[in-house]
Amino acid sequence: MGPKTETKEKKGNKGTGKDKPQGNAPKRSTKTKISLRKQNSQPNNRHIKFNESQDGHLSKLSNSISTTKYTIFTFFPKYLYEQFRKYWNVYFLMIGMMQQIPDISPTGRWNTILPLTAILMMTALKEIYEDFQRLRQDDKINKRKVQVLVGNQWKTTNWSDLNVGDLVKVNNREPFPADLILMSSSESTGVCYIETSNLDGETNLKVRQSLNVTATVVGIDGDAAKVSQLKGSIDCEEPNKKMYDFNGSLKLDLAKKEEAPLSTAQLLLRGSQLMNTTFIVGSVVYTGHESKLMKNSQKVPLKDSSIQKLTNIQIIFIFFMLICISLFAALFSYFERKEMEGLPGRYVSYIVKGNKETFMWNFITFVILLNNLIPISLQFTLEFVKLGQAMFINWDRKMYYPDQKDNTKGTFAYARTSNLNEELGQIKYVFSDKTGTLTQNIMLFRFCGINGKKFSENDKDLLKKESASEPLVEEFMRIMSVCHTVIPDKDEKGNVEYNASSPDEKAFVDAARDYGFEFLGRTPDEVSFKTWDDKTLKYTVLAIIDFTSSRKRMSALMKNEKGEIKLYTKGADSVILERVAKQGQEKALSTAQEQIDDFAREGLRTMALGMRNIPQQEFDDWYKEWQKASMKIANRKEELDKVATLIEKELTLVGVTAIEDKLQDNVPETIANLLKAQIHVWVLTGDKQETAINIGRSCKMITDDMGDLIEINANKVEDAKKIIMRDLDIFRRDEKVGQDNNRAVIIDGKTLGLIFDSTTGVKEEFIELGTSCKSVICCRVSPSQKAEVVTAVKKFTHGAITLAIGDGANDVAMIQSARVGVGISGNEGLQAVNNSDFAIAQFSFLQRLLFVHGAWNYTRISNVLLYSFYKNITLYLVNLWFSIYCMWSGQPIYNTTTITLFNIAFTFLPPFAMGLLDRTSTSEQRMSTPALYCYSQNGMGYNQDVFWRWIVQSVLHSVLLFWITLLSMYTGVNNHHGYSEGYLEIGNTVYTAVVITTCIKAGLEKESWTFVCILQIFGSIVLWAIFLWGFSYFWLAPWLPFADANMLNMAYILTENSGFWFSTFVASSVSIATDIVFKVLGTPLRKDSRCS
Repeated sequence: MGPKTETKEKKGNKGTGKDKPQGNAPKRSTKTKISLRKQNSQPNNRHIKFNESQDGHLSKLSNSISTTKYTIFTFFPKYLYEQFRKYWNVYFLMIGMMQQIPDISPTGRWNTILPLTAILMMTALKEIYEDFQRLRQDDKINKRKVQVLVGNQWKTTNWSDLNVGDLVKVNNREPFPADLILMSSSESTGVCYIETSNLDGETNLKVRQSLNVTATVVGIDGDAAKVSQLKGSIDCEEPNKKMYDFNGSLKLDLAKKEEAPLSTAQLLLRGSQLMNTTFIVGSVVYTGHESKLMKNSQKVPLKDSSIQKLTNIQIIFIFFMLICISLFAALFSYFERKEMEGLPGRYVSYIVKGNKETFMWNFITFVILLNNLIPISLQFTLEFVKLGQAMFINWDRKMYYPDQKDNTKGTFAYARTSNLNEELGQIKYVFSDKTGTLTQNIMLFRFCGINGKKFSENDKDLLKKESASEPLVEEFMRIMSVCHTVIPDKDEKGNVEYNASSPDEKAFVDAARDYGFEFLGRTPDEVSFKTWDDKTLKYTVLAIIDFTSSRKRMSALMKNEKGEIKLYTKGADSVILERVAKQGQEKALSTAQEQIDDFAREGLRTMALGMRNIPQQEFDDWYKEWQKASMKIANRKEELDKVATLIEKELTLVGVTAIEDKLQDNVPETIANLLKAQIHVWVLTGDKQETAINIGRSCKMITDDMGDLIEINANKVEDAKKIIMRDLDIFRRDEKVGQDNNRAVIIDGKTLGLIFDSTTGVKEEFIELGTSCKSVICCRVSPSQKAEVVTAVKKFTHGAITLAIGDGANDVAMIQSARVGVGISGNEGLQAVNNSDFAIAQFSFLQRLLFVHGAWNYTRISNVLLYSFYKNITLYLVNLWFSIYCMWSGQPIYNTTTITLFNIAFTFLPPFAMGLLDRTSTSEQRMSTPALYCYSQNGMGYNQDVFWRWIVQSVLHSVLLFWITLLSMYTGVNNHHGYSEGYLEIGNTVYTAVVITTCIKAGLEKESWTFVCILQIFGSIVLWAIFLWGFSYFWLAPWLPFADANMLNMAYILTENSGFWFSTFVASSVSIATDIVFKVLGTPLRKDSRCS
């Protein structure tokens, strides 16, 4: 259908002059109406009538936004669904349900349900609070005021009441309430200035330009009567998340007004703000959740840490261990009952629970009895420990970067997620962008080369003198003065400041001013500048071909003061030189390439400038194609690129430039320390190979002791493979593959593309070579290639923890591909930060983020996990040993209330002491000794061996605590009243020993002690003692919770019993002694954990 329609249009246009204003045709044919209607009703286009009511679903679209997660009606189902997607909660819910079966649960009906309910309620309150904050913020935004055209007057209304097609008036310094098409402004040219810092972090002003056809109708006074006469329609693409793309067209109903193309130049995005303009009038195109801002408001995908994944596997093992133990216990119970039932008088008939003495019921009883081998409080504890760790990252003053313009402001590090805190301590590969990440992204113009001659930044007089004999000098200055999108702005003192969309553009305009060519200002139709002779020139703007990452160049078609049409082009040197006419410029091209290489070796960014005189006829023909491409809604960008290449050819090389992008502070030291910590550093940059190598040397990624660089440059896959295999075979022969070999690899983007597109296995061989070297530099790579490299390394290394760090939108794909993404809040906006897991202001802060916070958090989380399993197994496995003496009946040795309170009271604080306040080495030691990082990097604090070593310790402690207590109180009468000890007296004695042992164990595992830690650990023991005395007399007030007459006078009975003191002391001491032996035997392993 597409090609046929296009053919009909061409035929029609040829015979009827349809490329003239449509107002010339007083009446359209029926066929034409049908054809246009079909085009406008395409599913990927939107037809909007401004200043009128809309058709179909457009009339129902609201501008109200809601970022809340829940509503009153959906909270419970959505919250419960989210919580019980976690197998953890499902497991404890099943246990809690089984406990409700009469005569089955040995631990009571509420010992699991109540803690689970408490955890779910606390999490629910947290969710409600966070959602309420979002609701308040939404309400505040929805009730902002804006002027909307009603009839022939402006009326103030809420943002939420706006509809698609409404005409609104926005005043200076007001944010835009929706995505708008600029109709007119208070400026006679229809220009307005906006700030987009809320969208991309860029504070420089950007210009937007209304179409002339709408600006002339509305006028500069914004009179409602004039605006009300504006009738017409907009055809545009459906809502999408492309912030920097917009395709559409506008058609006025007035006679002799043709359809005009719309682009981002007319689009005012919600979230941006009007600046330095009295007012604008705009038409609403996208409202509410269909605005581009809201389309991009998505959370970073949830990533699970490697420790969490390992823990899930271990939980499954423990679950199967629980099942096996319960099966064996039920089997023993079955045989014991069978044996006892054969005795005279059915000796054990008194313990039979109704008809529930079957094997299956006994199995369920033991599952319930031992269910807390998997700690119910672990998830709650981990969540809040990680939250606290994230807050420590956010508060770290040593990762604070002051604002260079205002010392009272600055940027802290920011943990956007707490799920990956411990991953920071296990990084093996760092992938980094260069510009703005390793460098400051503050461009300084250093050199230029014109027709073989080199000029420095200080050669103003020499350049001016040279211009008398070399015409290209003045053309060079004119290109720098007019071929850009810079906006001049005056401060309060009248000084002109340039606002540029990129730092290199600002560097060009600043350099031109320093050389004597000063850019003065721009309108939609012309730019003005001063020359060396203090003469003001005005160039007419015919067309601007914008810079894109795929084009890597920008062009401007201008008509100079002589009426000549000039094509001025600037961009990446490789792209410009390809478009330079070769004939007659062989020497200039050769000299320019030599200068470019010299500049690159000094670590400077290089660009080239070209020009061409365009005959009027060629321009007219080309401009028709340009307008046609501009009118397309679908694939407009691609069509414009095709048309641009038709005129960007046969250029005259005007000159080359060199811009310095200085390294950030302490970058070389940071990279050197990363390499010492056996972290492989890969730099993925768009710069030339010579520039990248020079920066690599400056950053100490490439050192003199590395020997020859492994440079991979080839035009064929076969040649690339030969280079790769030459060194890879040596590594394989010496069995050094995958090791931290002191070599560096350099590869260009073209060769990388050949390798990654190949199916011969060379891709895997390249990654194998790269992962066997300390450093890898990939130059001239695209954003998609960056992501491909990260993904390939992740896949090849089978789980090695990768970190990607960048500062621009072109780094987002790389950041999201890595296990941990870090964004630099720099001069290229906040796109990288908004898609990252952690944000820092300087690359050098990465060292502290990894070596200090990462390593600490890894050790802390490891100890919290191990300790949580340890203390629960130590306590609950005692019930299994007790079953030997109670005929495998499933009778618990502890009071059910104390069972419930073990995790949520008496051992609640020690995990927080370990998870928040423990420090393995001081921060100063970790920063100065990168080798300390290898302990966490190699996963030596939490792995299968360490986990099961802790499990063995917990089993051993449960055995010692139970049988030492039992043997101590087994014979003799130790009570003054003469009665032997009951099971609860033994149980509470064992419980006391468990609390003491597990709390002291937490202290032994800590590397550092503070007053708060001592209070948390020993305060837990004191809390149990206070509770025991209070609980012993709860039965006096039956209305109190947890009233239990079985505990009557328990504290008094125990403290009067010498066996209690003896067994508690001996059992705890022996258990702690075994733990000390374990630690002594494990010390050599810990010392060997440093990087070799």
